Amino acid sequence: MAKVVETEAESVEQAIEAALEELGVDRNDVDIEILEEEESKGFLGIKRGGHARVRATVRADTAATLRETAEQVLSLMGLSGRVTVASTEEGGLHVQMEGDEDDLGLLIGRHGQTLESLQTILGVITNRAAQERIHVTLDIEGYRQRRREELTELAARVARKAVTTGEPVVLRPMTPFERKVVHVALHEDPQVDTRSDGEEPYRRITVEPIA
Repeated sequence: MAKVVETEAESVEQAIEAALEELGVDRNDVDIEILEEEESKGFLGIKRGGHARVRATVRADTAATLRETAEQVLSLMGLSGRVTVASTEEGGLHVQMEGDEDDLGLLIGRHGQTLESLQTILGVITNRAAQERIHVTLDIEGYRQRRREELTELAARVARKAVTTGEPVVLRPMTPFERKVVHVALHEDPQVDTRSDGEEPYRRITVEPIA
């Protein structure tokens, strides 16, 4: 739960300083709401002070919130594991789950479909809590890296087949992550082109030779 304090002083700035001192945080770590602001003027309109009241709320640590949410998912499913959260170069957050492969395998699902769904859920919860757009990615026991290597090899084989036969090759339905890997793997291949067709969750990639 977010830490919140209300403080009063002669000016808004003084009330804010008092709130920061009470919370033990910097100005950039809080959201300030001015609840009351009055100025008192004396003879000839000379300012003599006033009264201000503010509410200061410590901003949530988004990474910590995301980690706690992921840990709660494991707990609710009766699974155990270690969760780490790190920032990405693009400014997003990456969640890594590690533990018993048999247990966490349940969270990966067939062709990573459960993992994709869980990633979407974590993203929605995180963005709602942070009230801003943060791209959240999830990997479990290094599944995505292994799958990326497998799909890159598959893409090369399929491209050779398409070129050799002169016919398009249609792959099985894939998750968005899997389709992106294939598209990227063949993006600079001058002999083939790729496209995605269909609706989720049955969207497929077609690899076709360039005449």
